[in-house]
Amino acid sequence: MLRCVDKGNSASAASRKFGVSTPTVCKWIKLKDETRDVIPKERKKFRKGKIDKERLIQTIKSQPDIFLYELAEIFNCSEYAVSNCVSKLCIVRDKKILWKLILKDRRVSFLAKQQKEKNF
Repeated sequence: MLRCVDKGNSASAASRKFGVSTPTVCKWIKLKDETRDVIPKERKKFRKGKIDKERLIQTIKSQPDIFLYELAEIFNCSEYAVSNCVSKLCIVRDKKILWKLILKDRRVSFLAKQQKEKNF
């Protein structure tokens, strides 16, 4: 990409040719001018979450009336982190049933039914 620019093409022409945005080409040119090398920066490593998902499910099944702040104390994290993990696991608090697990395949079949009803 940088050779294309070095040969006299514009940054926008190089971006169209290589399928990247023009600001990306400009950043690479700037990086090459400043460091004389075009090695990308190392990416941050994602940290593993504090909450063990299997343990969370077992805790909720064994104590269905547990509060978020109690779960946060058990897992030594914030209520916000517990809430995010619970929602990602598709665990929903229901008025009739305190906690229930919604299986993803059930949800998919439910959405497929709704889609069919809309089409009719």
